[in-house]
Amino acid sequence: MTKAKETKKTDDKDMRFQVVVEKNVVAKIAGLAVKEVEGVTGMAGGIKDGITTILPWSKVERGVNVEVGTSEVAVDLSVVIQFGHNIPDVTERIKKNVCERIEIMTGYTVVEINISVSDIRLDEVQPEMEPEPVPEQKPSRVK
Repeated sequence: MTKAKETKKTDDKDMRFQVVVEKNVVAKIAGLAVKEVEGVTGMAGGIKDGITTILPWSKVERGVNVEVGTSEVAVDLSVVIQFGHNIPDVTERIKKNVCERIEIMTGYTVVEINISVSDIRLDEVQPEMEPEPVPEQKPSRVK
């Protein structure tokens, strides 16, 4: 488990103390910051059988991978964007909000944010399409 450590000396005494911000805490901060951005419908948990798993907001740290050093943080995000929103605009707002929230809450510098747009989501239910008929198979020309 990666831990970020900070040792400070107080002005009042010669006492040292250490603040440790766990990796999962930074991931939650990042996930909650993503949730605040308009146009994001969820976090993506990976692809199985060609289908992106859209994760519930109750697990905001899923779809987030962070590396935490002693004073720096790198973040990888996998998000699902609402159809109709401008992806570059939404991802720029994600980057800004995640960076701001992590830096304010932890004091660490965000050195890198990578955003993967794994899917787009439609709110309305699409009518089911009739499957296209399968064309008749021709004999193979190769063995």
